[in-house]
Amino acid sequence: MNQQPSDTVYYDGRCPLCNKEITQRKTKTCSLQFIDAHTHTELPKPRHLLLQQLHVITRTGQTLIGLDANIYMWRNSGAARLAAFFSLPVIYPIATRIYTRWAKYRYQKLYGKMNDYQ
Repeated sequence: MNQQPSDTVYYDGRCPLCNKEITQRKTKTCSLQFIDAHTHTELPKPRHLLLQQLHVITRTGQTLIGLDANIYMWRNSGAARLAAFFSLPVIYPIATRIYTRWAKYRYQKLYGKMNDYQ
């Protein structure tokens, strides 16, 4: 894969909640690139993995997944307070578990069992 010129957010464009969040982030002044995993053929990971949870791949090649990807996106798109809240030591582990369960439920509802959608 070519080095991205900016940090890149990969999201599920068929998910209404995901689209709403990304739309809010896109309207903010930020340098993030947003890619709907359904609309691109060249992806850094298998499509089904990118659809299961939000992914951010930084310009340095670091991959952030799930809540970590959200926190990074919020910090870099005008929602620093939201990022700070979910980064709190007492909130982060609970929010990570909730996000992971929600993401699994959302994926299964839209696409069936994990890894079925290729």
